[in-house]
Amino acid sequence: MRVLQPRAALLSDYEVLALLKDLETTQRRQARQPAPAVFGTPAAAVLEAAAAAAAGAANGAAPSAAHAEDADAEAGMALLPPNLRTVQYELLAYLSNAARPAAHQSAEQIAAFKAALARWERDEHLGDARLTRGERLMCVNLAPATLVELHCIVEELSERFSETQIESLLELIATHLPRDSEVPSSNGINGTAHGEGLPGGAAAVDEDAEWEERERREEELREMREQQANEDFVVEGRGEGAVDDELPEEE
Repeated sequence: MRVLQPRAALLSDYEVLALLKDLETTQRRQARQPAPAVFGTPAAAVLEAAAAAAAGAANGAAPSAAHAEDADAEAGMALLPPNLRTVQYELLAYLSNAARPAAHQSAEQIAAFKAALARWERDEHLGDARLTRGERLMCVNLAPATLVELHCIVEELSERFSETQIESLLELIATHLPRDSEVPSSNGINGTAHGEGLPGGAAAVDEDAEWEERERREEELREMREQQANEDFVVEGRGEGAVDDELPEEE
């Protein structure tokens, strides 16, 4: 095997997060459609979901159309390779964390920052001291707000830039790539809390929905890990149906 393109492009955390969200949406839409089992389908998970639905119907608790669609989607998602789902969930949980700048960025903000940074470098006549592609990418991903953080990103910062230029660069980043800590706090600094002053408490609703989505992902991730652990337990010959069970006993 040969690597034809070692690095075709540089992707920001925001682009990776957007790609994962689109991928999950596509997978859930396709999961509602019947498809042949692949990659060693965990049939037990599908059978358990069907048995639970049948039990609910027998008890007179007919699921709503929305709940039925969600159940079909979850059963279809169980057909995907467990390792793939684990990587997706862990990446989504990491990049969607409120402490990560990618969770609060947009494509327009990143484009505006790149344009402003290019103008700033031209105005300062930096020449070869300009930021490299990797340094620009790290500025987008980490949105440094202090001199210490910027030193960790830009190599030989003090030698390449003056103190005034460093301050200007930090101001440029803070203007176009604000972090969550720079957003007005929810404890009521201006006399308002989450949802107050907004129609229907939209902020509180959005926050609750975000927490519910995060809890759902964490629960599914735990189930995936337990399922993977059970499969490894059987393969290694320590569970029911393991390889060791098929060997004849020695006389």
